Amino acid sequence: ILKNFRNNRPISALKQLVRGAAATQKIALQRGIKSSLEPWNRVQKAPSRLHELFSKLLNDEPLAALTPLEDALLYFSLRYDLPFRSEDLDELCGDLELTYADGGEGFRKKCSTKLEHPEANEIVYRDRAGVTCRHSNAWECERTAPVDTTKNAVVIVENFGFLPVEKMKEILKDFGATFQKYCGGTVEIHLLGDRVSEADLGATGRTGISESDLPVNSKRLAFHQK
Repeated sequence: ILKNFRNNRPISALKQLVRGAAATQKIALQRGIKSSLEPWNRVQKAPSRLHELFSKLLNDEPLAALTPLEDALLYFSLRYDLPFRSEDLDELCGDLELTYADGGEGFRKKCSTKLEHPEANEIVYRDRAGVTCRHSNAWECERTAPVDTTKNAVVIVENFGFLPVEKMKEILKDFGATFQKYCGGTVEIHLLGDRVSEADLGATGRTGISESDLPVNSKRLAFHQK
């Protein structure tokens, strides 16, 4: 959980880290080292964030990052072969949960105003208003995707038991220390699983409202569409 951080100006040191990690990862991919994708193929129908990221590397497509938070997520995704993503805490509507979709929840994909619905039993993140990310980590929603004015966020890193607990702790501590070094703010780390299944995000937001009733924020949409 990241709070009160700086996110409105590019940080050259973070971008340099991204470039270095991208170059290393591209060499590994060109040599056919893709074992890090296999676990996600077993748990997700849609391509994971790692699939999209690795595909861009192999096709020499730019890795778009508009904020320091996005740069940090990119760098650690590339460094550890894990899908790092985040949601704006101030845009959440109540509790955020990882669950199976009913199929009737509202969802607007990042950069879009079109209202969609997940498939029944699809793995999703959702709050009281609707789905915030589909197919586990694959499709982020427009409402909670961070922008340059975001100052409070939750960073989500999924493992599904593929890495030992101690290794995950090490990775999360590395992310927290690096992010705090460049962006300031406070960092709170929670490792959820069988023994601990929830953490207090400190997010209340609007309640008693659904995604279909929430107007699309035109400024956030324009930022995401850059």
